[in-house]
Amino acid sequence: MAGLSSFQINFFYYYFLLHIPITLLIDSAVVLPPKFHVAGWLLSKQIEDNNDFLLWDKPLWLQAFVTLELVVQLPLFFQFAKQLRQNQVDSGSLRLYGVLASTTTLVCIGAILEGHYPGTIVPLSAADKFKLVGIYFPTFIIPFRLVLL
Repeated sequence: MAGLSSFQINFFYYYFLLHIPITLLIDSAVVLPPKFHVAGWLLSKQIEDNNDFLLWDKPLWLQAFVTLELVVQLPLFFQFAKQLRQNQVDSGSLRLYGVLASTTTLVCIGAILEGHYPGTIVPLSAADKFKLVGIYFPTFIIPFRLVLL
């Protein structure tokens, strides 16, 4: 497949497979009512351990992004994993996914830089911003690599 080495094909194959449960267990909690949270404890842990105010506040723009993730990206995760395994994925589709996913995360990172502690208006410390950006950053840089195909 043009643009990706054998290692990268395998890497993105596992990336898409891993992203399926993350989307279903964590990200979906932004738009689903609590009674449908399969892993509510995991969501609570992310909020408590990492001061993830985005998952606490669930701003409308994040709900829109997560809805797109569930409706558009989640089916693509299955498709991309299958196509990567068969070395038949369309670079254009991967690029489009990369633009969508990396842009979404970049908006989240921007919000984190102006962020606050969950349930308060107290600004996050620089250390807590750095930690939270570090958690979100892979979901920016990994899809961004696909933009470069």
